[in-house]
Amino acid sequence: MLTVAAAAASAAGVVRVQAVMSQGTALAETGSGQAFLLVEVNDPATGAAVTGLPQSSFQVSDQMSLPGQACGFTNQIAGFAETGDGAYEIKIGLPEGVPNCAWIKGVYLAGVHVTGNGEGRTIASLTIR
Repeated sequence: MLTVAAAAASAAGVVRVQAVMSQGTALAETGSGQAFLLVEVNDPATGAAVTGLPQSSFQVSDQMSLPGQACGFTNQIAGFAETGDGAYEIKIGLPEGVPNCAWIKGVYLAGVHVTGNGEGRTIASLTIR
């Protein structure tokens, strides 16, 4: 495994980011539950896992609003865990206290931005049924 400092040095501050999302416990037409996001971060030159990134290194952006959507999930990280192999499990919720805020049925597009000693971006889609 590669530490964050080593990844930055070997890849000149660039990391490869891959992400996939699932509905998780998010319930359509309600504001309850969380979508799940799995993010993998690697050194692009060696493929080695980039470990040790804190939650503050991850930004998740709701890129486009769905018809009827009253709120988004931008930076609404409700849970965060590193699996130790360059993969990070992130739970995404909706903001509390926003009137009519609910998961809308459809396909959401998310941007994932990783910063720290290295930087990288990717996109992922989330289908709520």
